[in-house]
Amino acid sequence: QATAESTAGDPNFLAHRVAERPYHAPPLVALATFALRVGRKELAEPLLRRATTAYEVALNAGSERTRELVKSVKLRVDACEGESSLFFKALHVRARVASSSGAPETAANLFRFLLALDPAGDPCGVLLRLDADLLQAGDAEAVLSLFESPLAVVSMPPADVFDDAPRKHLAPHVTHDSSTRLLPGLALNRALALLRVPGDRKVKRLNAVNAVADALAAHPHLLTNMLGACGVNPQQDFTTSYDFREVVLHEHFRKQTRRNCLANAYAVGAYELALDAACIRGRKLWAEPDSLKLLHDGAAALIERLGPGKASTQTLAVVDAAWSRTALVKYARVPVEVFADDLPQLGPDAAEGFDDSLLTVEAYQRAQQQQQGRVVFRGGGGGGDVVGEILAQLPPDLRQDFQRQIDAGVPPE
Repeated sequence: QATAESTAGDPNFLAHRVAERPYHAPPLVALATFALRVGRKELAEPLLRRATTAYEVALNAGSERTRELVKSVKLRVDACEGESSLFFKALHVRARVASSSGAPETAANLFRFLLALDPAGDPCGVLLRLDADLLQAGDAEAVLSLFESPLAVVSMPPADVFDDAPRKHLAPHVTHDSSTRLLPGLALNRALALLRVPGDRKVKRLNAVNAVADALAAHPHLLTNMLGACGVNPQQDFTTSYDFREVVLHEHFRKQTRRNCLANAYAVGAYELALDAACIRGRKLWAEPDSLKLLHDGAAALIERLGPGKASTQTLAVVDAAWSRTALVKYARVPVEVFADDLPQLGPDAAEGFDDSLLTVEAYQRAQQQQQGRVVFRGGGGGGDVVGEILAQLPPDLRQDFQRQIDAGVPPE
C-alpha cells in the first residue's frame, strides 16, 4: 500500500503521509524525488536522511557487525526485491544529492556502501562513476585499490593490451589481470590517481602517462569524447602544452575505426552509456590544463607504441566482446541521467499548488521527536519480555500498529 501511495503523484498527499508517519520510507523517497525535481534541495535532504535511517534500522547498518558482514561478502541485498529496490533508490539519490551539494566524501562513502550491498548486480551503475567521486573526495589511493582489486567485472579471456610486438610482453605493459580495465572511467582516472599519491614526481608522471595510454588503447572514444565534455575543440583550442590536432587524426582515434572495431558494443548500448558516464563525471577533473596535457601526452605515447596507421585492434576486439556478450550489458538498463549532478527538472508549473508547510523545520523537528531510537533486537528471558522491548523502541505510530496486530493474535511482519 505504501509503495502504491508513493507513486500516486500527488505531492500534497505525500506530504500529509510524511507528516503522519515521518519514517514511512516509500512516501519519503517519492516526495524527496519530487522536491529535487522542482529545485527544492533543502526539503529533499532531510527526507532522504529519514528514509535511509528507516532502512538502516531494519538492516542495522550502523553496527560494526553489519559493516564486517558486508566487507566479508556474507551480507548482500538483492536490489530486484520490491522493498530493497526502494532502499537502493533512497541511498542512490542521497549520494547524488551529497555529490551535488559539495560533500564528495559523503557521496563516495554512500556509493561504496551501495556497491558493496550488490556488487554483482550494481543496479545504479556505481562502478561507472565511483572512481571520479573518490578523486573528488581526495582519495586517490582508493581509486588505485579499486583498479587493482580482484573484483571480477566480467569473465574474460587473457589478452595483450597492445598489438605492437616489440613492447607487448615487457613490463609494465603487460595486461592487467583484473577486468576493471574494461571500465572506461576507472581506466582513465587511474592516471590522475597515480599523480596524486606519494612518490617520486618523475616516476609518477611516467606511470600516469602510461596509464592514459593503456586506457585509450582499450577505449579510444575517451579522447574525443572527453575533449568535447571539457569544451575543447582540438582544431581550434591548443597551446604550447598540448596540441591535439595531429593526435586525433591517427588511425586509432578515427571515428570509422572506432565504430568498426566496437560495432557490437555500440549496438547493445551499455558501452556508450559507460563512455558518457566517464565524461559526465570526469569532465571537471580533466578540464584542468595539467590534466589536458596529461591526456595529450598519454595519447601521443600510445601512438608511438602503435606506429603510424595502426589501431589496437586486438584489445578493441576484447572490449567489443566484453561489452556486447557478458554481464556488462546490464548497464544498458541504467539511464544516463543518473550520472548528472542534478535530477531532471520538472516544468515551472510542476510545483504550483504544492503546500510545503508540512515540511518546514518545525515539522521536521516534530518528526525527529517521534523517533524513539534505533530498533535493536536483544536477547531476553521470556518471549513477552522481548516483544515488550521491541515495542518500546518503535516510533509511536508503528508501535500502536504492531500492538493492534498482536492484540488481534496476528504476528506482525
